[in-house]
Amino acid sequence: MKPGAMAAALASLVLAACESVYSAPSGGPLAHVSVSKAKLLESQQAKLLYLGADRSRRDGFGESIFYEYDKRWPVAAGERTVFELERLNYQGNTELYCSTFYSFTPQPGRAYLFTPDSASSACAVTIIDAGTGAAPTDLNQEPAP
Repeated sequence: MKPGAMAAALASLVLAACESVYSAPSGGPLAHVSVSKAKLLESQQAKLLYLGADRSRRDGFGESIFYEYDKRWPVAAGERTVFELERLNYQGNTELYCSTFYSFTPQPGRAYLFTPDSASSACAVTIIDAGTGAAPTDLNQEPAP
């Protein structure tokens, strides 16, 4: 196994050990989100944090983090929602980290796909409605503080 791949695998195990079980929002309409590994290099890892409508709900190692690729996760729909995409690049013993906030209003019954771009140094991601192939009309991006 290559050193970068080994570091990525170890980081996944450490992070997974801290993960709690995700509890889907209840009592309202739902949409779904997923993260694709399609454009990530072997030496990269990405995770999506669900901050909801209020950024203060972020839980660094809690039920807001979606670690698994290509798995659909239910999220609240119908209100502007904030997500944070984090990407790790492993280069030898060095770990480079970037983070960006994205917000949009998930529509009930729709599924959204987050595809991080390995070629971008700006932690860019493409976000599309899986049914239409188009980005959400009210998508907004801002660097993480």
